[in-house]
Amino acid sequence: MSSRTPGALKFSAGFYQVLGIGGWQLRPAFGVQSSELHPMTIEPACAMSEQTPVVLQDALPAPAVVQLASPVVLIGYGLHAFWQDEQALEWRLWVNIMQAFGWQEEQVVFVDSALLMSDDQVFASVEEVIGMGIERLLSMDEGHPINETLSEGVEILTVPNFEALLGDPYAKKSFYQQALKLFG
Repeated sequence: MSSRTPGALKFSAGFYQVLGIGGWQLRPAFGVQSSELHPMTIEPACAMSEQTPVVLQDALPAPAVVQLASPVVLIGYGLHAFWQDEQALEWRLWVNIMQAFGWQEEQVVFVDSALLMSDDQVFASVEEVIGMGIERLLSMDEGHPINETLSEGVEILTVPNFEALLGDPYAKKSFYQQALKLFG
């Protein structure tokens, strides 16, 4: 029997990164500073005589803002419907993704594949993306013809769509792993 005091479990930021979970932060408009946050304690459901103390760290350090030479390009179906809509879960998730990678909203360009109805629209979008000078982009719409056209000059990193990201933690991990390749 050890003499450890009963208490809470402690998880490090590295543990969360292994799971593919990025740091969560409140937006500045909510007025809570990270210095005001306190470690969260989890009490076990059943009382055990001896436990290892664990404290959850609910405030991770803010990622440094990444000054990108080229923008982050995201291709997806229906992106226009929720882009910059503060009420949409997809937008809130995207804001968290940008924060986790240190991207600024101005650095992200999206292409809504649902709006690309004609070949002319596809080619205009391809020219615009190629004109940005990017080497890699993220695509949530793997089957769209724009990907085939772009793949001749740009590496397409296929990522899960927002429906999958909102419902499957493994999709978030897959997205994270692909997004790390953007600038590496």
